[in-house]
Amino acid sequence: MTAFCHIGMGRLGIAVANAMMLLQKGNTHAFFEPLPEARQKLHDGEFAEMLMVAAATNNEATWHESIPLDADAYIITAGVPRKSSTQPKSELLAANYSIVTQLVNEIPEFGKVFVATNPPKELAAELLLDGIIVTPLRDCTDNLRRQVWGSEWTIRNNAMLDAKGYTSYGPAAAIAMEVLLCLEPAR
Repeated sequence: MTAFCHIGMGRLGIAVANAMMLLQKGNTHAFFEPLPEARQKLHDGEFAEMLMVAAATNNEATWHESIPLDADAYIITAGVPRKSSTQPKSELLAANYSIVTQLVNEIPEFGKVFVATNPPKELAAELLLDGIIVTPLRDCTDNLRRQVWGSEWTIRNNAMLDAKGYTSYGPAAAIAMEVLLCLEPAR
């Protein structure tokens, strides 16, 4: 049994938690929303839904008012979401660096930290300069897009992003698989 902590309960965060529960049974999933003004709504809406998913998949879901200190793995999806295909990564990095840094500094050193907040690779590189090691969850989503759309993956992904305003289910499935594979014991 693995104890996961999902930090950020927006579209991607909930989709990742849902996918992880569907893929693997018998785990504990702790939920924390760092945005105080959003907590009650997300508790009453998204978390209530995750309780049903947990029951249906033989997992456990718990709500927390602060980051739990006993998780094996922390999955950070909190932050400002990408708004369009033309939004530069530098803008997202500037908006999300302080958010992710504050969250990472609240996590105990023994927990494995995964960052899906955009842009994850750039955030991981900046955090490394501060001596903080995290696993960025980006290659897994780009690889999935390449697998589905081939050489046109960037064009198709941008068209989808512009049509929907966000993506969550495909990236969530790739992120869930990547986290579970990273935590799988070596055989």
